[in-house]
Amino acid sequence: MTVYRFLTDEEWPEPVSACTGACLEKWPVVVPVEANDTRGVEKKGLMSFTGPDGAARQTIDCWPIRTFAGDKAPGDPHGQGVGGTWYAVGPDVEPVRKQRRRAGPPPPLARGGGGPSCARCAWHVPPGRDRERMVNFRFRSLLWRAISSLCSNTGSPSALESQMERPAWAPRSIDITVPSVSRIHDFYLGGSHNFEVDREAARRAMRSVPGLPKIMQAGRAFMRRAVRHAAGAGITQFLDIGSGIPAFGSVHEVVRRVRPDARVVYVDHDPVAVAHSQAVLDGDEHVDIVAADLLTPRDILASEQVERLIDLNRPVALLLVAILHFVEDRDDPYTAVAELTSALAPGSMLVLSHAAYEGMPLPPERAKGAVEVYKDIRKPLIMRTREEIARFFEGYDMVEPGLVPMACWRPESAPEDEDPYAFSGFAGVGRTA
Repeated sequence: MTVYRFLTDEEWPEPVSACTGACLEKWPVVVPVEANDTRGVEKKGLMSFTGPDGAARQTIDCWPIRTFAGDKAPGDPHGQGVGGTWYAVGPDVEPVRKQRRRAGPPPPLARGGGGPSCARCAWHVPPGRDRERMVNFRFRSLLWRAISSLCSNTGSPSALESQMERPAWAPRSIDITVPSVSRIHDFYLGGSHNFEVDREAARRAMRSVPGLPKIMQAGRAFMRRAVRHAAGAGITQFLDIGSGIPAFGSVHEVVRRVRPDARVVYVDHDPVAVAHSQAVLDGDEHVDIVAADLLTPRDILASEQVERLIDLNRPVALLLVAILHFVEDRDDPYTAVAELTSALAPGSMLVLSHAAYEGMPLPPERAKGAVEVYKDIRKPLIMRTREEIARFFEGYDMVEPGLVPMACWRPESAPEDEDPYAFSGFAGVGRTA
């Protein structure tokens, strides 16, 4: 299913062939490869089309692009390029290639019968209006189509969701038209618990930082090494906050190879992560998950799962892997971490990794493009310095080799064998006396 949002707030918009005057002004004259509103578009699909005024305008996969407000800068969330809030592709003319073979303009759209109709398209539902009172059309078609990922943020979320197939693992409470950090991370790791809207957000971020999947994999590899170290040091209790959607090599799988009697409590606030974890862990009496947020440490510590499985009078390994960079300073992540660590017994460990510009094999200015993607989905990615990350370990003695790039923490392979992106960000393990 594809959703199209039209240029004007009319129930039956005019075809592009009738676009003149003010309409043309809202269909910007652009050079496809240089346009700000082509972020996220495969270059092979970009073309240009000469309008009735003789000026070239941008098309994708032979369909004219119609925008409402241009991006002020690439990725502007208030503009309506691919990197912005809305995206529109006019389904009201024939493809450009066919137009060029025809003599004369394309035939007009028919009216009545519940909506425009033609021999090549079948309307799926009547037109409706989104929250901003703009007209939305949704229809099923083979020829009258556009890449759905380019339109995934278009139209009324509730109406769009009602036409999408919801898999059994997706709780009814989640909006599957909005990207999720957990599902994006699942995509980076090669998982299947994600939607096209998540994959498109991930691909947009990867256009700025191509090595994002490798960074995520390096983070998982660090986590596994740190867990094995903690288990080898005698710790049998693990509290993994921000655990995400279960993937191969989860904490309980790794630790039980060293400590079969280990107990693990996962914590996450993402409904898909919680639901899938519950399904995976069902029947395991020594592992459970808490639906809670890092910023509510008291709720975590007082949860039935923690009280049942974790003895806070004995050492615990607290895992905060790839989570703190999603907490803004205004939410005071340092206090949240301090409340958690202060509740742990002497001999406990803190296992932590955090994103940073330092170590990335590309300029920070380019990496900021990926940061903007997370800002667009209202989950800011906060890149902190090594000194700022080290503050989370206050009260802990750093385990050798200290706070280092992820691939450098007790590596199992030679550094020269690692992908350059594996050295992005910092990771470390601390232990209380």
